[in-house]
Amino acid sequence: MADLIYETKRLSYSSLELYGTCRLQWASRYLLGLEALPTADMLLGRVVHEAIAFGNREWLERGEPPAPGLPQARFLARWYECVEELSVPDTGLELAMDEYWQGEDPKSLSETGSRLVGKYFAEVAASYPPTAVELELARPIEGLCYISAFAGVVDLLSGDLVVEYKVRRQASSPTRLSLALQPLAYAYLLGRPTAAHYVELVRNGDIRVFETGKVQEDLGWFESRYLLPLAREIDRSLHELAQELTGRRCLDASEWREALTEAGEELEGILPNYFPPTPGWSCGGCLYRFGCGYMI
Repeated sequence: MADLIYETKRLSYSSLELYGTCRLQWASRYLLGLEALPTADMLLGRVVHEAIAFGNREWLERGEPPAPGLPQARFLARWYECVEELSVPDTGLELAMDEYWQGEDPKSLSETGSRLVGKYFAEVAASYPPTAVELELARPIEGLCYISAFAGVVDLLSGDLVVEYKVRRQASSPTRLSLALQPLAYAYLLGRPTAAHYVELVRNGDIRVFETGKVQEDLGWFESRYLLPLAREIDRSLHELAQELTGRRCLDASEWREALTEAGEELEGILPNYFPPTPGWSCGGCLYRFGCGYMI
């Protein structure tokens, strides 16, 4: 296994979400450093996020919102820069069969992304003057060997309001958004009840805003019933894995790399003992393909 890394020290909402989906996927990503198989849909979301962040930073620096054409131009430049680095099939059939493009047309996606970015700054952005853009936050977790903090990045802080951007194929249901833990994670990181807005940029051209807020009791629940139990469980599993690999329970980053490298192919049989897979609906979309033996 090439390029093994170790980056579990700072848990994030996305890492805990992956852990809840499948512990073995979590270990594949955050312990072994296996990268998820990328797709064109993921690229679209990333470049739209980059363009909106660029526009918000321009606003923050200049004191006035940018004309929509500025972040649109940024999106298109970045999009074609990324596409030039990729292999694009010549025919529609080849696009449909390609694991990366999955039938998506690069030109059509560029038009969709440009339209969404322009519409956001023309019709929605005025409601969210930026206070901070892509704000990094962290709170310490005490008493564990391998986990030291819970951290996250807020897309936009507008006054006391957290704004999170999502690029979707289809609009999410209000029920799904109201049950999402991500706004609660941000409130916990900020240390106060926090109103949060999801801004969904839907590929059909719609932009929907969903408002949510969390009270102080929710923050206590998040820490005591969700974050800390999972942090302790991950820490315990890492202790036990280290014990089997080296005979010691606490390893630093270089010692982990050495232990995982020495385990080699045997790791495929060892790792699931401590981070078991969760067979089910998510297996069809597994992006890590570590050999759990199910749907592979």
